[in-house]
Amino acid sequence: MNDLIKILQLYSPLISLLTFFLGLYIGNKHAIGRDKRQEFNERAEPIIDYFDYMQSWFEQRGFTTAFLLPESAITCLMRRLSKRQQKRFEALICQYQSTFNQLKHEKSRTDEAYNLLLKQVADIKLFLRLK
Repeated sequence: MNDLIKILQLYSPLISLLTFFLGLYIGNKHAIGRDKRQEFNERAEPIIDYFDYMQSWFEQRGFTTAFLLPESAITCLMRRLSKRQQKRFEALICQYQSTFNQLKHEKSRTDEAYNLLLKQVADIKLFLRLK
């Protein structure tokens, strides 16, 4: 026990220095992560707003073709995603567009189709949840 105390006393300046630099490193990593999260949230916000608006239309069983997907916002967001996330997001968007295009025909506008579209919008919004 006394040997341990002597070793700690002998190396205390070195231990202090190491823990100081370890704290700097960890703090820097957290700051980088926070900045990436903020960038993602800024890019995702217009897309989430679009889907919120469309969801309100679909819940009323209304149909609109006036607002197309914000392609520029989607492109900016895609640059911030990993390859795996890009594939998942593209699949969600393709499913949404496919169902949306089916609703362009009057006879396709059933409650089932609207419910499917609402589910797909909810899946996209879950993927884009603000971090």
